[in-house]
Amino acid sequence: MIILTSTPACRRRSTRWSGKAPVRSEHVPRLGYLRMVLQELLRVYPSGWIIPRQTVADTEIGGVPIKAGSQVLVSPYTTHRLAEFWERPLVFDPERWAPERNERRHRYAFIPFGAGPHSCLGQHLFYLKAPLVVANLLSRYHLTLTNPQRLTPVPGASARPKEKLLLKLELKSGRGA
Repeated sequence: MIILTSTPACRRRSTRWSGKAPVRSEHVPRLGYLRMVLQELLRVYPSGWIIPRQTVADTEIGGVPIKAGSQVLVSPYTTHRLAEFWERPLVFDPERWAPERNERRHRYAFIPFGAGPHSCLGQHLFYLKAPLVVANLLSRYHLTLTNPQRLTPVPGASARPKEKLLLKLELKSGRGA
């Protein structure tokens, strides 16, 4: 929501489809730009900043030998910022997810839900529900970040900003809550 309040063009394009009726699951295919925004949010601000994995066999990663049974930490937060995978990795750019750009990336360049057999089961639910929640909020309310500031990520069980954020929601005229 913070990105949508601080990027007017992004907010306009994300709400372009909205009508008077609530947004429902059948509308998700028409929320293409909003999906691109959500993809980019997951790239720049993945909720899990680190994923622990245990090796099942001796292996080597980047020239470093790893013994079977060792714990390896994978960081989506860091991986999503690697210039070898992403053009302008520190720039928030939903257009990088446009279907016409369809760039081939390393299969593990984008891992907000983990990867392989241990990826998050909620991934598909996110791609269905997140656009609906965000689209309904944007269609009913004017969102204003009342304390804009530079954010400092704090690692923990999930990534979050150190600073407190205050978001004001004002009902749009002619809209029911």
